[in-house]
Amino acid sequence: MIFLTTIFFLIVVILFSIAVLSYCAKQKLFGLGSIFCIILIQSVIRPIFFILGIDMPHPISIFDGWQTGLLLNGIAYVMLWMICITLGYSISAKISPVVGLLFPQRPKSYNNSILLVLAILISFLGCAITCILILGEGSIAKFLHKVKVEKAYAGFYWMRNITTHANVLLLLFICCYCSRHDESRNPKRLLLIVLSIIFVFNCAANYFWGNRYNLALILIVAGLSYHCCIDRLNIIKLFLIVLICSVTLWALKIYRYELISEATAVEFTANQSDLTKLSLSFHFAQFDAFLLVLRDAGQSIDFRDGKDFGNGLISWIPRTFLPDRNSYHVGHWFRQIYEPGRVNGWPVTAAGSWYINFGLMGIVLGGILSGIIARGLDFSYKSRKFNSWNIVIGTSIAWFVFDAGLNTGTPQKYVLYVIPFFILRIFLNSFAFSTSKKCYS
Repeated sequence: MIFLTTIFFLIVVILFSIAVLSYCAKQKLFGLGSIFCIILIQSVIRPIFFILGIDMPHPISIFDGWQTGLLLNGIAYVMLWMICITLGYSISAKISPVVGLLFPQRPKSYNNSILLVLAILISFLGCAITCILILGEGSIAKFLHKVKVEKAYAGFYWMRNITTHANVLLLLFICCYCSRHDESRNPKRLLLIVLSIIFVFNCAANYFWGNRYNLALILIVAGLSYHCCIDRLNIIKLFLIVLICSVTLWALKIYRYELISEATAVEFTANQSDLTKLSLSFHFAQFDAFLLVLRDAGQSIDFRDGKDFGNGLISWIPRTFLPDRNSYHVGHWFRQIYEPGRVNGWPVTAAGSWYINFGLMGIVLGGILSGIIARGLDFSYKSRKFNSWNIVIGTSIAWFVFDAGLNTGTPQKYVLYVIPFFILRIFLNSFAFSTSKKCYS
């Protein structure tokens, strides 16, 4: 009976997510859409593996006495999280103009040439910093080891975001330059090839910081921007692109393991099944940690009573000025309980971070707040009249900041990803001058 109930709840979660995503696609709601996409990735695929019996929770040694009831509990809480997000989104229509002020509006006018020069300069800066650091460590493998294993560059991870922002600017330029909404467009192929090469170099620089997740997000933003601004993607093209990108990200994961293993002489995935490796690679296994949170928080582990959110509120302050501040990463503290001494943590999902701090009421409060903020973003960037700024900047903020909802790291992400776009808007407005080629129609 529990097994059938679990399957039923999972089907409801999937159908509800599809319905919301279909609505978001029709209305171009980037905020709500990105949240539900990530919820599907984090909270649906692993339960399917468990129900089919083709994989077990990771690490299985900690799930002693694994029962289907725990899986049912996890899916039920995911459903509650989704309902609360939708509720928060639905009830916040009147305050969405105020909440929308948290996000930068498009400049009054700006010149494409300035945007292009700025994107190239920032790309050069980001790649140059990464190359200098790699040369200082002696090799890519040693640099990756310092970043991912030793965490020697804690407090300097903002440097990897330089190339991320550069790629967003490149996308903004390309979407205006090649916009299907501009009847006078005549893009030069050579320029697009050069910009594509710069885009790839920026992605490589980001990867050398051990951050494949940013690569996945920038590819998603690129795909959505291309679909909305340049040429619509049909189902076949979309499937092929997703397949190619997934295989590439999987290969990069394996290559990163090999580089770190080369530097440490340790095999990191020797005792893991192929499906577990796949789940860890694509962040599906965050659901496993969420199950542990539901099982142990309030039982063998005390609730955090908001400590992690307090740490998150000051997480944007550089450690140079506040060296003793605690990390907002719940997953790092959480993993230490089961595997003391391990440096990397277990991300517990956005819903898990609220539950481990406040219990059931945290799920309700966090979900409603997530829906309210998502409504504010969608109000800011939903426009009947096409413009490339709303598409590119809106999708970038949605995917880079929102995750599967607000969490302990949202304040830091806001400072790292949103504040620079406010600065960009001021800069472009300051240097705007009359031109026959604007960046939006």
